[in-house]
Amino acid sequence: MFCEDVRQERDGQDTLIGVFPDNLHIKAPSDEPTPPNAVAHIPRMGFYLRAYFEVDGDLPASASARIMSSVGVQIADASWEPSTIQKAFDDARGNEMPLAGLIFKVVAGPIPISHPRSKITALLTIDGVEQVVGALNLMFPNASEQPSEQSPSAS
Repeated sequence: MFCEDVRQERDGQDTLIGVFPDNLHIKAPSDEPTPPNAVAHIPRMGFYLRAYFEVDGDLPASASARIMSSVGVQIADASWEPSTIQKAFDDARGNEMPLAGLIFKVVAGPIPISHPRSKITALLTIDGVEQVVGALNLMFPNASEQPSEQSPSAS
């Protein structure tokens, strides 16, 4: 899920604020400073990913998640320790659940938008196999009037 914010409540529940649609319309700021090589930015964005595994299946040896921009800039990442994966499986089995789950949640910002046809993707890697598990299409109202794609410059 792509959203404005992810908040952890006192009782351990997570609240997702402002869940974005698949196509998010972006306005280029007219009076706000914009990061270098960007045509706009999102001040703050939350990411919430749940990965489930059958408890009767193989225990993954490694698991990680990444959030990437369409020009290859990593926005956020995390990996789960083998002990965390094992605990998720043990807890699920102990509660007689058919699935064990891992949760990745992060709030990041600002998120620079480098061109008018940008995408943000969520990637999950299990035992070295990477899959796209979510995508957010960032759209400008008049994309044809915006600057063309630029790669971020190296500093």
